Amino acid sequence: MKNIFLCLLTFCILGCNAQKETKTKEQDQVDLMNAKSFKELRTNFKTSLIKEVKAPQYFSEFDTPPENVKVETYESEGLKLKGLLNTKNIDSTKKTKAIVYLHGGFALSYGDLRDCQPFIDAGYIVFAPTYRGENGNDGNFEYFYGEVTDAENAVKWLSQQDYVDADNIFVFGHSIGGGISTLLSLNNNCPSKLNGSCSGLYIKEWLPYLIKSESIPFSISDENELLVRCPIYMLDYLERRHLMYIGTDDQYKKNDAFLSKIYNDKTPENFNLIELEGDHFSSLKPSMMRFIDEIEKIKYE
Repeated sequence: MKNIFLCLLTFCILGCNAQKETKTKEQDQVDLMNAKSFKELRTNFKTSLIKEVKAPQYFSEFDTPPENVKVETYESEGLKLKGLLNTKNIDSTKKTKAIVYLHGGFALSYGDLRDCQPFIDAGYIVFAPTYRGENGNDGNFEYFYGEVTDAENAVKWLSQQDYVDADNIFVFGHSIGGGISTLLSLNNNCPSKLNGSCSGLYIKEWLPYLIKSESIPFSISDENELLVRCPIYMLDYLERRHLMYIGTDDQYKKNDAFLSKIYNDKTPENFNLIELEGDHFSSLKPSMMRFIDEIEKIKYE
């Protein structure tokens, strides 16, 4: 049935290209999945995983957490997944604002939580989740698919903790986590107030080269599998404002050019691409500081 659907999809694309000159091929293809929202698209489209693999990155066990760090467990689609909670700003007598940090790469480490010091210094509780198939978790690596559901459930888990102000939870991701954060902004299932990213605006041509081919769990010849994992083609689905920070030396101009080409020089309504100094790593701290500034503005709007 899926093969028949894809054949019909390809036929429709070829037949409609001449009539839809204002949209790119990728946008047409997303449109033809017959979804009015990203939530509906995810419901209509079922990924076809052709192999069971774990996340393609070495990890260390969380055996000896440092001071103010607690290993927690949250559930996602029946899987018990780990996460690191910074407890410094937890006060049992009140509810405190919080940030869910979505790590870069394909494994979480204590170092990722150390990177969140700007958030901690600003008074936020920080929770950094792992996803299915990584850090020794059950489940398998899905590469920007099931991991998005896991991130959403991590936010929901945090919102249910009695020490967290559920009305003031924010999401921020770096690199791979930046892509996942953007995917979360495409629907309103996630109980966060504002999401942001430092890098992570990948195009479909890049996905096959970010990891080794043996770790890719789906067929890269199926373009739909790539498209649903790349939010850059679905930014018109954004149901909340999303802030994407990219360093000048982290291919900002190239990302800006991709956006201009895909959206015919029109910036998607709820998307902000923001340039700042630095490369893929040195831009992380400045982007966190800028994100905090944006969060603080919300209080006065």
